[in-house]
This record gives sequence, structure tokens and C-alpha cells, in this order.
Amino acid sequence: MKGANVDRALALLDRSGVNVCSDEILFNTVLETCTRHRQLHRIETLIATFQASKMRPSVHTFGSLIKACSTLKSPEKCRTFWKTMVQDNGMQPNAIVLGCMLDALVCNGEVDRSIKGVDSKGFFLGQCSFMAKVFSGVSLPHRTAADNAKHALY
Repeated sequence: MKGANVDRALALLDRSGVNVCSDEILFNTVLETCTRHRQLHRIETLIATFQASKMRPSVHTFGSLIKACSTLKSPEKCRTFWKTMVQDNGMQPNAIVLGCMLDALVCNGEVDRSIKGVDSKGFFLGQCSFMAKVFSGVSLPHRTAADNAKHALY
């Protein structure tokens, strides 16, 4: 969708009065659209709405939340959602969610944390085999940091 079309679609959703947290697929679609089009204020509102809801998110939804928080430049929120997923809900992240988390750390200047893998809170599982997949998709400004992290692992 182009920018004007995104704005029109989101305005239509606003006017409808639909609670985006009433359906997980709807929530993911809106959150991922806002993330892709860098609708930062809407992302913040969606996350607040999600946190106030009773939605029981899937692993996919946690990945979307982590990616959205990364777009907001909020690695602390990324870690909070990761902890909720892994420790509080006992879910196992898949490769996509792991990639979202690693990308969030690298793109927000926390390469050292992504290399270390596990901090004192057991925040991150030692699944470094996925690192190469993530580094291949790292944006150019973060490429040097990502390459340094990859070399430190291998």
C-alpha cells in the first residue's frame, strides 16, 4: 500500500469502531502495516491497546510486537515481550521471532547483547545458529556491527 492508501485504510478502521484486539489476525495485520509504514504514533497506541486487552497472543504475534517495538527504537520493550513469551507463557520462539529479536538488538545498537546470548535474567536463549540468517538481512547502516558480531560467534 502507498502512504495515502494506508492512511485512508487506517482512517476507515478508526471510523468503524472495531476493537483491533478482538481478533488476533486483525491485530497482527494492523500492527504489521503500521510497522511497515512507520506509523509510530499508531504503533504506540496499538501496543497500549494490546497491553490493556485480554488477548492471549501466539508466537507470531509476539514477533510482530517485537518488530514494532524495534521500529519505535525501544529494545527494552522488545525484551519485555520476549520475556513474557518465553518465561511467563512458556512459549518457544520460532526462527522468525528469533530473527525479529536479533534484528531489534542489532538495529538498536545492542550487538554485544545479541552476541552474549544469555544475560542474568535468562533473557535470550543460546540459539546462535540462526544468526547467519538474521545478519544476511541486516540493513546497511548496521552491516559493520552485524559482521563484527557474526565473526565473534564463528
